[in-house]
Amino acid sequence: MKKLLPLLALLGLVATASADTWTIDPRHSSVNFSVRNFFVPVEGSFKVKEGSVEFDAANPAAGSIKAVIAVVSVNTQDADRDAHLNRADFFLTEQFPTATFTSTSWTVAGENKFTVTGDLTIKDVTKAVTLQVALLGSGPGQRGRTISGWQATTKINRKDWGVNYGPSIADEVALTINVQGIKQEAAQ
Repeated sequence: MKKLLPLLALLGLVATASADTWTIDPRHSSVNFSVRNFFVPVEGSFKVKEGSVEFDAANPAAGSIKAVIAVVSVNTQDADRDAHLNRADFFLTEQFPTATFTSTSWTVAGENKFTVTGDLTIKDVTKAVTLQVALLGSGPGQRGRTISGWQATTKINRKDWGVNYGPSIADEVALTINVQGIKQEAAQ
């Protein structure tokens, strides 16, 4: 029984540990994409407007991610193309300036690696997607804040969200999401 008490005490500490909340830093976060046009990939990015990551290392399955992506911020390094992407042929950002992602499940896929499934909404269409997520690390950042770095990858079919323009454009779009989180300190 003496050996069991410390183990039970440790389990009690783990059970009472709570998830850390990381607010997504829009200045250091982005959604990057690559899609083939004819034979050559075209790359671009969107800014992450806001969001949060809830993560408990002792219970990763309880994690959650919520993010708002500023679709209107699309940047392919070509102003004319970006203007076209904002129109009805593609994202219709006048009506749908943002997209959202809300996770529905997390599973551990390795050390600091997770498979995260969630709902992606683009142009008022919501579909489930699965992300391969890596916790890149956490530690001291600027101004005394604790930060974390996350990267997620997936591939989606653009037509599933009503982005149908262009027979020369591949249906499959590769996404890489880079997120820096700022740890929210618990109120004392």
